[in-house]
Amino acid sequence: MEPIEQFQINIDAARKYLDMYRELRRLKSLGARGALDANNKYLLWLPRASIVSSMSSLDAYVHQVLYRYIPQFLKHADSIPDRLSEMVVRVAPIKNASHVGGAIQYMRSPTGTDRLADAIRENVLGFQAYQAPDKVVEAYRVIGVPDVIQEVADRWRGPNTERNHIASRLERYSKRRNQIAHEGDLDNNHEPREISPDFGATCADFIENVVTRMDQIEINPNQ
Repeated sequence: MEPIEQFQINIDAARKYLDMYRELRRLKSLGARGALDANNKYLLWLPRASIVSSMSSLDAYVHQVLYRYIPQFLKHADSIPDRLSEMVVRVAPIKNASHVGGAIQYMRSPTGTDRLADAIRENVLGFQAYQAPDKVVEAYRVIGVPDVIQEVADRWRGPNTERNHIASRLERYSKRRNQIAHEGDLDNNHEPREISPDFGATCADFIENVVTRMDQIEINPNQ
């Protein structure tokens, strides 16, 4: 399955939480919109779950792209991107990035690059989360894309689609995801932060727009 196909399945699943929220409001005769009383505020965990799931959809997409292209760069690229060289140093018995060139013939043995790519996947990528804008940019530098957020901005027409605006929104959604997942979405007074289903919906739409444009970027390990 292509990374974008798996992403679409994942982002559609994120929206299911919002569908459940709306359906439960209907079944409980709470109306389509409006504030919830204290006995029903637990329903707002569904929009929160949607945000976490949307951000995980982005993370999974970036990982899948790296899993696909890192082996190709190791096998075929005349010049390995610096960030990928640094990952090689972390998993291979090489002291610094400048030694990668001298060891490339060994790496390009019939199984050498596959073993190296597997080691990077298991020992480096498996411990990374690609949701915040700086992390996403660093991920794409591994496969030779200097600034993926700028690439997205270049493909996105309309208001509020400049690089800094896209990065700021992604940072905001990433931060909220972490507050939900790691802090129970409580503020400094240990009260639940305000949330709305619209925030969950705009998060899913934004992530889908970003990833759709990321998927249009041409990545060529043979250059």
